[in-house]
Amino acid sequence: MLVSDLAYVDEPEQMMHPVAMQKMIAAVKALEPEIKPKPIGVPMVTVDSENRENISLVSSKAAASYPTRYLEPEFYQDIPAFSIPLPQFRNATFRAFEVIGDSMSPTLYAGGWVLARYVDFARETLQEGYIHVVVTREALVVKRVLDRIEQRGTLALQSDNEEFQTYEVQIEDVQEVWRVVADIGFKFPNVRFDTRRRVAGLEADLQNVLARLEKVEKRID
Repeated sequence: MLVSDLAYVDEPEQMMHPVAMQKMIAAVKALEPEIKPKPIGVPMVTVDSENRENISLVSSKAAASYPTRYLEPEFYQDIPAFSIPLPQFRNATFRAFEVIGDSMSPTLYAGGWVLARYVDFARETLQEGYIHVVVTREALVVKRVLDRIEQRGTLALQSDNEEFQTYEVQIEDVQEVWRVVADIGFKFPNVRFDTRRRVAGLEADLQNVLARLEKVEKRID
């Protein structure tokens, strides 16, 4: 029985004493299953000649089979790996994932890459609202994550592209979570050029309106 299943009556003579009610609620709540992130475990890694962890690159092609093969050592033998000699990439496990689709634009674009740090649920919690790579049993996605584990036992996944709706995944279906710490993009929007193009378009429309007004005036005269 859950706390929400407790029946409350309106008749004063039938109401339970507040202290007794609190004890009853506490006792029932203690019997409820506590919702926590499952212990996902240690991610598979490869090492270089000096026994340092590599950063494996999971391309869009590899991402298709990643949810079912992410624990197979053979899987990592077939994908490239590299290391970054920077202090930001020490003392943790990192992985690179190719961005698929435009659900995270204009922050991230398809064809770019994100470098992500493994989230160990046994020692840390999610950073609310940050971009993560979430691996479920069905798919690998790059989204902003909202922690709803205590409330509903889920993670809410949010896109930066407003055309994509927010949705939730059950925590028991989550296999790995990686927090994005950097990205490698190949698309550089020219904001000033886009502004000029919009102004040029408005100018052309304005000229068209003025020309039509001039014709109307000539007819009136």
